[in-house]
Amino acid sequence: MIFFRGYINLRQQKMNQLMKQIFILLTITITFTLGACGGRDEVAFPDPTGKGSIRMINAIKASSGITFKIQERFLATADYRSITNLSEYDDLQYIFNFEVNYAGATSATRFATKSLKMIIDTQQTILLSGTLEDPLVTVWETPKQNFEDGDLTFKVRFAHTAESYGNLDIYFVPQGDAPSLGEAIGTLAFGEILPSVNLTAGGYVLTLTEAGLPGNIVFKSDSVSFLPGTQYTITPFDGGENTSAPIIVKSYSTQSGVGNHVEAAILDANFPSKSEFIHASLTMNSVDIYDESITSTSLPWVSGHNFKDVTNEVTLPLGSDPFVYVPAGLIAPELINFVINEDGGIRARTLAVGSNNEFRASTYLPDRRPLDTAAKLQIYNSNTNFSALDIYIVEADTLIDEQSPIITELPKTTPTSAALLPAGNYDIFLTESSEKTILAGPIRLDAELGDVFGGIIYDMVDPAILEFVLITENQTP
Repeated sequence: MIFFRGYINLRQQKMNQLMKQIFILLTITITFTLGACGGRDEVAFPDPTGKGSIRMINAIKASSGITFKIQERFLATADYRSITNLSEYDDLQYIFNFEVNYAGATSATRFATKSLKMIIDTQQTILLSGTLEDPLVTVWETPKQNFEDGDLTFKVRFAHTAESYGNLDIYFVPQGDAPSLGEAIGTLAFGEILPSVNLTAGGYVLTLTEAGLPGNIVFKSDSVSFLPGTQYTITPFDGGENTSAPIIVKSYSTQSGVGNHVEAAILDANFPSKSEFIHASLTMNSVDIYDESITSTSLPWVSGHNFKDVTNEVTLPLGSDPFVYVPAGLIAPELINFVINEDGGIRARTLAVGSNNEFRASTYLPDRRPLDTAAKLQIYNSNTNFSALDIYIVEADTLIDEQSPIITELPKTTPTSAALLPAGNYDIFLTESSEKTILAGPIRLDAELGDVFGGIIYDMVDPAILEFVLITENQTP
């Protein structure tokens, strides 16, 4: 019994010691936790002292739309040559992330990251250039621009984002003035930007030359109006596959400094638009095309233009001269008479469409710019026998019975938007809208990333079927 009581007393002493140790550990833990919280308030969350603003320009030629994020929060998406709106944030350090979507992928791919501190009363512009595999991130800084009420001036900064060109001299003179060659307002290398200058609002002409060579003009605009109380950023880009000019200049403007901006193209006056012409009417027969009003001395621009014929690209007239279609070998009757009022320096495609002696011209802009993230397919529906079509693009050797169309209810004489496809082998089928009866197909399409395809849907002599002609788009202006 004595032994048993001694055992109980010893056990009780050990329990008391254990409870004291647990109490001490809890006290230390609580003290440490409170101390850590106090340190975090002081170090990780500093008090901001003001705000700065941020935006992004996408200068990666072969990118799809780039998503711009602050930390993991979505800010905006910008396509090539486009800019995001200005967003304002406290003057703290942030991580900015840049992502693209590859065709067929279930999530976006992050290809660049930039740590950047907002600066009080400063606008920062992130320029993304290079490639998705090897991006270059450049940051421009400029003090926040302010205007007084009734200000009759505008502010403008010039940058250089045309990768194919070396250093450029910038000439910017009021409408009616001749630039003083050799007296450029600045010289820029790729990725650089000039400080803001203050000018009287009105019309101005922009001229770009090779640096130090005033006679080597690479771009010259018509007169462009600039509004008072407005801040502009003006920068050239390579023209690319969708334009007739080697350079397109973009203007980004805002009056508030934060929020929405206006984005516009400044075009080279020496490069009018172009178009190729396609005969897409089964019942119009062979035609001659004149590029002016027909007189007794007129000669056709194209002779014997037959169904499904495609011309070379031709420069479109800037005035009111029409394109006139007449039966081959005749000068009347006029089957089509139209003017393309397009001075945007673009590369168009014009189709003669219609039936039953009701013919017209239909012009659209093929999207020929290749992407590193997808293959691209854009289709024009010139058929007249079916009011609307569904288009299936399925894996090669797959039946469409259990598949859904990638494009639905495409009206006649209408182009699609560009379908973006992963690399792979596909079959294309056409059906009447909401039906599974095949009108054309399978048409095999073997696609790699960067490929750009077009397609024309034609009527057939048999009105129950259609023909689909696949086009590998010409990338050279």
